[in-house]
Amino acid sequence: MRGLAALAVLLGHAYSLVPGAPQHLGAQHHLADLLNPLMLIKATPLRVAINGHAAVMVFFVLSGFVLRSTFLGAQGPVYLPFVRQRLARLWLPCAFAILLGAVLYRLLGSSSVGSVQAFFTHDMWQAPITAPRIGAALAVSGRGGDLLMDPPLWSLDHEIRISLLFPLIALLVRRRPLAWLAGATVLHVVCLKASPSIYAPNLAASLLQSCAYLVFFVLGFVVADQWRRAEQAVARLGKVGQAMALIAALLTFALPMGLFVSDLCYGLAAAVLLALVAHADWVARPLKIAPIVWLGRVSFSLYLTHLIVFAGVLRLVYGPLGLNPSLGAMVVLLIPIALCVAEMTYRLVETPSKILSHRLAGPRPAAA
Repeated sequence: MRGLAALAVLLGHAYSLVPGAPQHLGAQHHLADLLNPLMLIKATPLRVAINGHAAVMVFFVLSGFVLRSTFLGAQGPVYLPFVRQRLARLWLPCAFAILLGAVLYRLLGSSSVGSVQAFFTHDMWQAPITAPRIGAALAVSGRGGDLLMDPPLWSLDHEIRISLLFPLIALLVRRRPLAWLAGATVLHVVCLKASPSIYAPNLAASLLQSCAYLVFFVLGFVVADQWRRAEQAVARLGKVGQAMALIAALLTFALPMGLFVSDLCYGLAAAVLLALVAHADWVARPLKIAPIVWLGRVSFSLYLTHLIVFAGVLRLVYGPLGLNPSLGAMVVLLIPIALCVAEMTYRLVETPSKILSHRLAGPRPAAA
């Protein structure tokens, strides 16, 4: 699931590069716009393939699911080893992405991007990336202005913060999971209303967003905690019911992100999909083919580095190299380059961070 979610983020940003690609849906579009094949991708269920924001909600739900098992394992909860492990696993690759983005900004930040109109080619490296800004990003400030070297870090800031609190959250939610899920849903609505933009203008707004996204980690926790019930529910559906639930979940991921309830719908769809993948073999089977397994392996590295690759290659090609290829050709070129960089980052950065995280976690206490 992580691999497909990361691929949706990659394709969504690649789509925004395509000339004539509509970026937003609205009543102002004319019939000619609606007949545009690119609009058909944006305004139909095909949108699921490019809805990167929905994919991030999938990441959050999956993290809650995995963290439940990590913290409340057979040997019981151990806070400090858990926190050391999560910081090494998440923060070190993020630090690499921040420094890589800063270095490429120094080298290519002033270069031309030709006629590219995608948001990240203009917003990423326009403001000066100074030492204080880099320090704030490394300190997980969450402010949009501190994420100019790599905008996808907005979601990792929330994940790191919530990971630090997750042991407390897990102990509370474990007692009354549905009540805490309902409370987290209310918190999501209130905090998202107060701070709606994913690129927070200040630390207070970013902390409100972390509170808003907490519900998805709780949802993932509840799916893991209610494992047997989920298994029974999926079995009762039968194959036809499972297929209907799968279609409903995928259609939900195609909802526009501008709707106020979109994030909650994405989270619920992710939970349904997670239960289906875990308990319906025919749903899980396509995820076991080699390319999808590989995507899942490098998904974190792909998410962290793909926009840096896009912005850096575009500025290099249209700037110092003085070339002027079509944007369509650049999109075709950028996707495999981003995948290759993800593999290299996985091997050189993410894998060592995994090894270090296991060492920092230390031995778990023996079961009683």
